[in-house]
Amino acid sequence: MSLSLRLEVRKTYLYAMVDGVFTLPEADRLFVRILDSCLEQGQSKVLVDYRSIRGSPPTTDVFLYGKFIALAYSSFAVKGLPPVKFAYVGNPPFASPHGVAEAAAVSRALDLFVTTDFDEALEWLGIAAPKAAK
Repeated sequence: MSLSLRLEVRKTYLYAMVDGVFTLPEADRLFVRILDSCLEQGQSKVLVDYRSIRGSPPTTDVFLYGKFIALAYSSFAVKGLPPVKFAYVGNPPFASPHGVAEAAAVSRALDLFVTTDFDEALEWLGIAAPKAAK
């Protein structure tokens, strides 16, 4: 089974639900679809929910994905895509805050945050109120 993508335009952001078994070419292809939707819908915030992804990609594939999404975003910016913030929420081993994918993307100026907590992703995007201090 390859990756599938369901896009929902929500009130203040684009919700991208990804499911299936990770492969780098499929992940790259789906990210381009997300960028296409951002360009068409004028979205500036994207929540990528990949909690349902399965597989165990090599670290090099994870790094290459981070690099690809930053470069793809840059090519869409040239086409008129406004600045977009991306929050990725997933489960280990895919969600690796400050991991190689995030580092590869952020070092190429992509506004990206990776977490395992859905509410934290919404908060980072400025969609949800910050959690109260305990």
